[in-house]
This record gives sequence, C-alpha cells and structure tokens, in this order.
Amino acid sequence: MRTAGVPNRRSLPVRLLLALAALAAWAFVFGVLIAPAAAGSSWPALLFDRSCALLCHQNPARTLVGPWGAMAVCARCFGLYLGAALALTGAAVIGRASAPSRWWLLVLLPTGIDALFHLFFGGGLESLPRSLVSLPAGAVLGWLLAHALDDLARMLRAGRRPERRKALAAAGAVEECG
Repeated sequence: MRTAGVPNRRSLPVRLLLALAALAAWAFVFGVLIAPAAAGSSWPALLFDRSCALLCHQNPARTLVGPWGAMAVCARCFGLYLGAALALTGAAVIGRASAPSRWWLLVLLPTGIDALFHLFFGGGLESLPRSLVSLPAGAVLGWLLAHALDDLARMLRAGRRPERRKALAAAGAVEECG
C-alpha cells in the first residue's frame, strides 16, 4: 500500500538505478563544461578531453565556448548530453519511465534536418541554436535509456521471486536452482 509522500518500497531499486544514471550523466555534462579550465594543468582533464574525442568530432567551429574556453564536445553533442541528463533526472524524480510513443520521433526531426542540411549543403545552424535544437533529441534518447533501465530493474527484481524463477525455468530461460 502506498501512502502520500512515502515512496513505494518496490520502486526504490528503480529509483536508485535511475538516480545513479542521472548522476553519471550530470557528472559527464559538468566534465564537458569544466574540462577546458583544467586542460593545460592536469592529466585527468586532458584524458577526459581526449576520451570525448571518441564520442565527438570536436570541430572548433561548431563548439560552444564557455567561460573557461571551448567545450570538450561540439554544440550538438552538448545539447544531446544535456537533454539526456535532464530526462534521466526527470525519470529518477518520477520513479519510472514509461515507453515513449511514436510521436516522440517528431522531436528528433529538427536535429535530423540540421544534420542532413549540413551533410548535403555544408552549412547548418550556428553553435548555440544547434545545441538548443539537439536538446529535445537528447531528452528523447535519455528517456529511452531511462525506460530501458526501468525495465532492467523490474526484470531483475522479478527474477528474484521464487514463483517467477520457476516460470522462467519452465520456459528454459534460466536454470532451476535446487
């Protein structure tokens, strides 16, 4: 039974998993923001910047410049990561992430149009608008990740119940233990 203001005990592992994912996403976003400040003075910042190169082209012409210098990823990537962090935080606060509908695909359209325009015509949006256009797409991707983590936590919890374990064993999905 659920009372007002008290979280459901069964949702705590889901909330914890979503909160950890949101925390990791925010750590990455803040790392992108502050890495330029320490890039010349510490090897961890340099390592972080070089690892971001595996995720992003890091084109200086398409990179946002913050108070400490150019960010470790381009504007589009920063918008995607920021949107994902916001969506994961929202899912952690709510305590679950329902499956997104097909209408969420419309949110991806502006980022797709900008990417295709750049691919075929060489132009595209400036850095700040590019970052803002990719923010909703990042939120959709973050929500999809939250939904997958929500499903994973619920499946793991269901696998611990004896009757569920027997049903899975009967279906050949897991081995029966004693």
